[in-house]
Parts: sequence; structure tokens; C-alpha cells
Amino acid sequence: MPENKEKNSEKLSRQIRKEVASAVQPLLETVAALQQELELLKQQISTPAAPTPEKKKKAKKEQKNGGSEIVKLRRKLKLTKQQFAELFGVSKEEVNAWENGENQPAGEAAQLLEKLMAMDKKERAAIHKTITSREKEER
Repeated sequence: MPENKEKNSEKLSRQIRKEVASAVQPLLETVAALQQELELLKQQISTPAAPTPEKKKKAKKEQKNGGSEIVKLRRKLKLTKQQFAELFGVSKEEVNAWENGENQPAGEAAQLLEKLMAMDKKERAAIHKTITSREKEER
């Protein structure tokens, strides 16, 4: 009788191992697939993709929009490019580059630009008047 008990116990153990193995096998395959996918993602992260033509176009458009905002501000202030350049302490060519989106104001120029953009119509008119009256005095 103890032999029968032992045989049944071994048989039961084999059956349980078989069932566990068949249940675990799909999980092991899923884990292996996920590990491969993770490795691919790591490679993609470590090597940045070159910007697509659409992304390049979008970036250029955003630069141009920044430039068009500068043009709008200069026009609202009723200033020539030369007057605007003198206000910022830069060359006329630099203002031209800003307006064409080829360059962006930096440092103090960027701060001044931000302040000017936040001004209302009366404040902009006062700046225009100050700049044009100085020019008349210099003549």
C-alpha cells in the first residue's frame, strides 16, 4: 500500500509539473517577445531619428512665425528697420534676420522684445513719439 501511495504521489507530481509547464510556456514566450521589443526601443532611443521633412518644414514655419511677429511689432511701433535696430542696439541686418526667421533675439534683446509685445497701443505710440522726436533733435 505504501508503494501505491508513492506511485500515485509521483504520478500526481508529474501531472502537476506538466500542467504548470504548459501554463507557463506561453508566458515565457510573451516575456521573450517583450524583451526583444524593449531592446528595439532602447536602440531607437539611443539613436535619435533624423528629422522628417514634415518636422523640418514645421520648424521653419515656426521660425518664420516668430519673424512675422517681429515684423508686426515693428509696424505697430511705426518704426523703420534702422530705428528698430537702434532701439535694440543691433544692426539693421540683424533685425532683417529676425524678421526672416533666420535668427532669434537673445538675452536683453529678447527681454525687450517680450516687454514691447506686451505693451498696449498707447505705450507703443509713446515709444514711437520718443524715438522720432530724438531723431528730429539729432538733425
